[in-house]
Amino acid sequence: MNTKQTSYSEKLRDPRWQKKRLCVMQRDGFACRDCGDKKSTLQVHHCYYEKGGPWMTDERFLLTLCQPCHEERGELEADGKRMLGMIFANAENYVQYSPLLQFVTSMSQHCDKRSVELRVVDDDVIQDAINFGRGFCQATKAPNE
Repeated sequence: MNTKQTSYSEKLRDPRWQKKRLCVMQRDGFACRDCGDKKSTLQVHHCYYEKGGPWMTDERFLLTLCQPCHEERGELEADGKRMLGMIFANAENYVQYSPLLQFVTSMSQHCDKRSVELRVVDDDVIQDAINFGRGFCQATKAPNE
């Protein structure tokens, strides 16, 4: 029985990842999707990881980025995941955060695959998310604030 786990750096050398990485860079014109840099060393960033190797992730969740943008985006996404985790951990029930889920779903449904610009067309969904945020903040404030 082989119990040896493959390290992430070994997975990044896998031909399946190298092929997908090249496809993503070609799709993005060998330029950073955030700042447009074409001269720096470029990396492919996972906005989402599928279980298995890095090559398992759908190309919609992969972006070509320069090192500074890769670091910034990683920090931003980690903060976003932490915030969502806090919301979900403190929501009393599914109904309480339903407006947030509707807002996020609406954003993703109206996102053009080739653009980082998000377009939300339903003002009621936005207002519901704002109201959710206000209510959530009020509900989670410490009594002495």
